[in-house]
Amino acid sequence: MKLFQLIRLSLFLCTLTSFGQVNPSWEKWIQANSFGVSISDTNDLHDLSFLKEILKNKKIIFLGENSHGVAEFTLLKSRMVRYLHDSLGFDVLAFESNAGDAYNANINIPTSDVQTSIYNSLSSLWHVEEIVPLFNYIKNTHANENPLNVAGVDFIASNGSFSFSRFLYELISPVNPSFAEKVKENDSLLTRTGVRGWTIFRVLSKDEKNAYYSQKDQQLKFYSNLINFMSENEKKFPQTKSRDIVAAKYYLQSRIDFIHWSNMDSTYMANKLPCIKHISNVAELWDRYRDYMMTQHLKFLYSTLYQGRKIIVWAENGHVAKKECRMPSDSSYFKEVYTISFQSYIGNGCYVMTQESKNTKPERVVYDFITPTDSLSIETIMHRSKHENTFIDMTSQTKCDGNSWMFEKSKMTGWEGDNTREENNVRKIYDGIMLINKISPPKYLKYDYEYLRKK
Repeated sequence: MKLFQLIRLSLFLCTLTSFGQVNPSWEKWIQANSFGVSISDTNDLHDLSFLKEILKNKKIIFLGENSHGVAEFTLLKSRMVRYLHDSLGFDVLAFESNAGDAYNANINIPTSDVQTSIYNSLSSLWHVEEIVPLFNYIKNTHANENPLNVAGVDFIASNGSFSFSRFLYELISPVNPSFAEKVKENDSLLTRTGVRGWTIFRVLSKDEKNAYYSQKDQQLKFYSNLINFMSENEKKFPQTKSRDIVAAKYYLQSRIDFIHWSNMDSTYMANKLPCIKHISNVAELWDRYRDYMMTQHLKFLYSTLYQGRKIIVWAENGHVAKKECRMPSDSSYFKEVYTISFQSYIGNGCYVMTQESKNTKPERVVYDFITPTDSLSIETIMHRSKHENTFIDMTSQTKCDGNSWMFEKSKMTGWEGDNTREENNVRKIYDGIMLINKISPPKYLKYDYEYLRKK
């Protein structure tokens, strides 16, 4: 009888555990081995000092996020960027934004107001009030000997700023003014056409887009000829523009890659990218191609534009995961990276994929984040740390009863609250995890877009 009662009690406890009752040894371990961090935007960054030892030998830090529409992610990551720049010498900040646009925006940071710099360098996903203090900081550093440079790792046109189009015009105009006008007009059309569904201002109609993409071969020829023009006339450009010439030719090739990607050219993508040749599903191939191109852009920053410099990458969790074709998986710098997944426990966020709109005000739909209840949920486990916000480093851990969850099967909330993801040995995917206890939607900046596009 006693044995039967013990079995029933055991089954009852297991049932409780499956509905969010964390294993006591896990709870004890997380309280003893985690770090508490603050979101408050102050100059006091002492709560982040634990990062110095963890990241002292790293050259590239990936800051992920499982939603672009969370104010607290932006606030905390901004504090971390400032700490990494001040204390660990990281001086390049690369966003999941168009690389060519960001290159030109960075050149103009000293002479641009902060909101113009944000508009020209970032995807509209981060046109938010919460990022303004960081760009104030960045602008101030450009007056010193150790500026924090802004860069991009994406090839899609995600903000419609035409920053790269203006860069090409200003670069080519002294050599061939009439050709420079044609280049600006043509490249601006590519930007307008490529702007995604989360864009905040009016873009081309569906018919206009179809008409544009029907001219695929003509566009590919245009960009190929433009690269040849840059090479053939290189001696006509001032020596002070040599770095700009290198950047221009690289990002023009990225335009060619973008056109193939936009047209779902599976043969081009599969032939170019060895890491995804085995993928037969076109949609998956399309996604992995974008990740691969992000990797190539990061390598260009790391090996050419900012050789020997330390880089921070700000992107979605999936892009910074240590998986095939993603940025952290590249063998040329794999041992020098540290990747952090940003997760949340409770609150609200904004969906990023919205309908194209004629309005200048963002139309973002708010979603309710459903707090995980499964005992295998990493968020549930980390929430027991009792910190306001919690960080754990998984790279130096040896398996024990208290941290077995990070070595075995566990669950993490995916993109914008998707609670269906399961991971085996999350340590192989991320090096650290940051849990924000309560999230809320960001406050989107209100731009005079017609004015900014002329600047």
